[in-house]
This record gives sequence, C-alpha cells and structure tokens, in this order.
Amino acid sequence: MRRIVLVFSIVLLAFPAMAADKLVLPSPPFELERTRSDPDRPTRPHAKRYKGQIHDTHVHLDPQHPGEPTTDLGEILAVSLKNDVTRLTIMPTPNEGRMGEAGSGAKLRVKLRKLSQGSGVQIDVRCASEYLSVWMDDKANPSKAESDKRFARLKADLDGGICKGVGEFGLFHFQKWGHQAVIDYAPRFDGFLRMAAIVADHDMWLDLHAETVEPKGKSREDEVFGLIALLYQRHPDLRLILAHTAMTNPKNAEALLRAYPNLMFNFKLVTDHSKWRNLEPICNERGELYEDWAKLMEAMPGRFMVGTDAKFGRPRSPTRKYRKSIKGVRKALGSLNKEAAQLIAWKNSEKVFGN
Repeated sequence: MRRIVLVFSIVLLAFPAMAADKLVLPSPPFELERTRSDPDRPTRPHAKRYKGQIHDTHVHLDPQHPGEPTTDLGEILAVSLKNDVTRLTIMPTPNEGRMGEAGSGAKLRVKLRKLSQGSGVQIDVRCASEYLSVWMDDKANPSKAESDKRFARLKADLDGGICKGVGEFGLFHFQKWGHQAVIDYAPRFDGFLRMAAIVADHDMWLDLHAETVEPKGKSREDEVFGLIALLYQRHPDLRLILAHTAMTNPKNAEALLRAYPNLMFNFKLVTDHSKWRNLEPICNERGELYEDWAKLMEAMPGRFMVGTDAKFGRPRSPTRKYRKSIKGVRKALGSLNKEAAQLIAWKNSEKVFGN
C-alpha cells in the first residue's frame, strides 16, 4: 500500500501544475461542527496538582536575537529539571525562517541536545520548519532545482540521527497580535505534500500548526480538515501531531481522533482569550480546563501530550516564565483522573517517541 501511495506522490511531483491546479481536497470523514464554543461554559475546577514527571513535547528555542544576551542553555536545563520536566522536544517556530542568521537556530538546538547529555533532561530535536515553512509561503512556484535542494536537505536531516521529525511546521499561521508574521498558502501546494511524503517515508513525526479560523472569523476549516483527510488517504500510517489541540472545538477534535488512529494532539493553556478566541482555547482565563475538553482527555487519554509552546531565547519569554507554565499544566492535569494525568504528562510521549 505504501509503495502505491509513494508512486502516486511521485507522479504528482513530476507534474506540479497538475498537483497545484487539479488536485481537489477531499471532505473529512465526519460532519464538521462550525459553531464557536461558549467561553463561559462549565469548567473543571483545579484540584490537587499533578506531581509526577512531565515531558513537554512542543518547545521552541529561538536563534540569537540582535542586541540581546546569549541564551543560557544551562539555565533551560536547570529550570526544566527543577520543575521535573524530564524531556523536552525542541523545535523551530513556523516563522523562524525570518529570524537571525540562517541555520543559527538549528545549531543552537543541537548544542542544547549535546549539553543535555547526563543532565537528567532528555532533549529531542525537530527540524526543517526554519528552511521550509516560510520558503513555501514565499515561493508559490519555486524552480525544480531550488525545490530539489531544499528536500535533499530535509532527507539528509532526517537520515542524520539528530533530527527526530519535522516541526513546528506552519500551514496557516495568522496575525493574532502585534506584528506577527503570516503564513498562508494552499494546503494542496505540491511542496507541502512532498514534505509530508518524505516524513511518512522516514516513519517520523510531523508537528503541524494549522489555524482553522482567521482572527476576524473567516473559516479555513474545510482546507485544514480536507488537508488532513488527504494526508491520511496518501499516507495511512503518517505520524501526525496537530499542535495546540488542532485549534478546533472538542466535537471536531474527537471526530479527528476517532477517524485517524495515528493522530496525536499536544495541548497548551491559553488564558488570554483575546488572542486565541477563534482557535478554541481549552481552558478559561483562570487556567481551568473546560469540562468538555476534560471529559475528552479522560475518554481518550492516550491521544494527548503536554506542549507548552514555550519560547526559550526570546526576550519577552525569560526562562522564569517556564515555571509558571508548568505550574499551570500541573493544575490542569491534577483536575483529571490519575490515569489520564500520567498518560498525558509523560507516558504517551515515551510510548510514541520511544527512547
């Protein structure tokens, strides 16, 4: 089956015009719920905090920012260990390709991984978003030579032993505040599909950021969920993580998880709803999980992982902020039953990522 899928992908890549212009995204295998959730709906009150170890599966380490002091990598490991975060999955942001010297962020993440040896904190590295996400947004019709060079680099990274998957890959990433850079290109873009085929062929994880609704309310749900359907049609065994609980409501989230057994979610707690309202925050502004999300996590505890979206190395995100993020995670996990809390905190990560 995989061989047939890969042959079909190669045929499309040989004819990029056909891939870009003729390919129709399928409908998802469930009925979409397009109603935005009530932000004042019932929540699960905080109880005793979860006290076990945590694996944080969605963390960023930025390249050096001009005029800012060098990032203290030892401090990242120290604050993680002090807060019993024993594993970090470090990756570029979708917009890292616009930051700093090309490749500097990747070098910093590899340096952190090396420094972590024997520290008590395991560092996993994801890659490629820094040289693919923004490039795909900017290059609607790249030359074959340029594309081949980018994807040869991706294959080399995935074969190299350090990069354990691709992420955080930006598909739709809108301006939710400030001067946030936008990534917005057609999901059927053949470059994106080529990237996904390479990840699937390597049997590695793809951490995908795909916002389902624009800040002013325009829906992109058909494109996002159509793309996911297409990816699983082509690559039934694709290891896909939808960042930030897929940025959709609990009904769609449950339907996604039931439709695609290999799909995982990571979650973050967004308490400032003014920046995230259309993207379905899973908690209220006090950090309490909405009851519908808490019930889903307890019903399908094997499909969720912690993913704080911490941004180390960023001037506005000093390391001390991480303590607060983990404290909030422990409060939220503590409101779930013990089995669900442990699975989500670290057991799922250990199972799906291995050692």
